[in-house]
Amino acid sequence: MNDTPFPLPEKAKRDRRAILAAFAGFVFLAILSWFGFYPGTMSPDSYEQYEQAKSFRFDEHHPPAMAALWNFLLPLKNGPQPMLLLQVGLYFTCWFLLFKKFWSDGQHRLAVAVGLCSLAPFCLNFVGVIWKDVHNALPWFFVSIIAIFFPPKRRLSSALLLVALWYGWMVRGNAILAVLPLIFLVLHRKERKLITTGGMVAIVFALFFVGKTIVHDVILKPSHSDPYSRAMVHDLAGIAHYGGEPILPPTLVSDNPDLKRQLSHYEAGDIKSILFENPDGNIVLQKSDPVAMVDLRSAWLASVTGNPLAYAQHRLAFSLDFIHLFRGRGYYLREIHFSKPAKEAGVPTAYPTPSRIIQAWPLFWERWPFMQGWFWVMGLLGLGFLGFRLRAVPDGQKILALSSSGILYLGPHFVFGQAADFRYFYWAIFCVILGAIILLARRSRKRAPETIQSPS
Repeated sequence: MNDTPFPLPEKAKRDRRAILAAFAGFVFLAILSWFGFYPGTMSPDSYEQYEQAKSFRFDEHHPPAMAALWNFLLPLKNGPQPMLLLQVGLYFTCWFLLFKKFWSDGQHRLAVAVGLCSLAPFCLNFVGVIWKDVHNALPWFFVSIIAIFFPPKRRLSSALLLVALWYGWMVRGNAILAVLPLIFLVLHRKERKLITTGGMVAIVFALFFVGKTIVHDVILKPSHSDPYSRAMVHDLAGIAHYGGEPILPPTLVSDNPDLKRQLSHYEAGDIKSILFENPDGNIVLQKSDPVAMVDLRSAWLASVTGNPLAYAQHRLAFSLDFIHLFRGRGYYLREIHFSKPAKEAGVPTAYPTPSRIIQAWPLFWERWPFMQGWFWVMGLLGLGFLGFRLRAVPDGQKILALSSSGILYLGPHFVFGQAADFRYFYWAIFCVILGAIILLARRSRKRAPETIQSPS
């Protein structure tokens, strides 16, 4: 006798039709997003990486993994279009996989809610921006979905997921610790003891470093510079602003005779006020000069240890800006056309009409809490608390891994951050969403009536 309450073939047909319709809907949204973001929104960082991709010459200030991938895609078309196609395709693939999972499991309301979440302004707003933050968050989002809802049974599948995690780790330096809980997600199994999984995580993490060394030093060979140089200059300005006496590096002073006055144009949440919008002239950083960087690091360390109160005030002010606390609005996507670098790079800046729709959508929600960093920090902490309470069950362990990854990713920004951009929360947003989905799915399973089996 059949144990299911409905004829299986008919139910399977209905599910197949619904999933195919959803697939067509996600394809339509992907096409609309493609035209809306075309050819891909570029920032100053994007232009720098594009130049590196074209020349295949890299600088360590922007981890070269993303530019190397861009170089690989350039035969398709010069410009940001191949990267836009990759980002849009991966984004909607993630949401379709989640929809398919819950619809196939009979959790139709959750499936529809997940589908609508793909249009959330705090998720959609960065999909078309060619940024390292997007190339960190989207591969990790995909890997987390597969590891949590479609756990791979083959070693090759797990290895491919780890490669995607490795790429996301390579494009963002502050992701160094945040990747550990995600490696756990990929490797952990019910039948495997936690201590065994922990050992495997440590081995894989070590292999990540080996892979980075090989790719960087043997293949890509980026010029060495200090990626935290701007943050250190920002700290020197903050210490001076709050009444401290920062040590000014001699090499930096020689390149910037008006350095003391330049540092006075300080804003807690934006390094651009010093480096790029300084009315006394932009500060010159000789990042490729090892002597200058050693000089800057020594001066920074002496300034921080010699002025701990001023440094703490500066970092607190930055942190409040970073989480957008006491601010009127959060950060949303603004298309800023940099005509000169765009012309030099050969990137078109004429955006079609659909981009106005894409822009109007996040702009409409700009003052809502979910467009501000503190909202997602609270979400991570709340998930961490719930995950700790449920740590004895698989769902709790997954939630705890996601919240830990989000917290470990954001943590370095409070110490080394130099711009209070909302884009740095992109991975944290996906962590909170996935954790909430796990909780909702768990609640839905508990409420579902048990299937009454017919006697055989």
